[in-house]
Amino acid sequence: MIDNPGLREVGIGTASSGIAETFPDILKLATGCRFSDCHHEQEPGCAVLEALRSGKLISSRLENYHRLVRELAFEQEKAEIGLARSERRRWKGITKLAKEIKKGKEDF
Repeated sequence: MIDNPGLREVGIGTASSGIAETFPDILKLATGCRFSDCHHEQEPGCAVLEALRSGKLISSRLENYHRLVRELAFEQEKAEIGLARSERRRWKGITKLAKEIKKGKEDF
């Protein structure tokens, strides 16, 4: 635990490379899935679920993997929303400036 004044929370951000470092076993198993976009939940031919059924993978490990994937997706969506807001603000400023310039030319 680190106490830093002004720091409200520490999150994982959008560091998706952390999944490969944290769950190399699941990613290795995933190469054997029938579908390349397998979510390892209910898809037929899922090698990860087969490993879970056979006892090669424990359920808590897969649950932690799913939790991290969901959290990363949420953080990426939040980042994209922030970028969209920033872009809207930027274009609003550009539009406002263009109107001011146009108004200035009309005065002459």
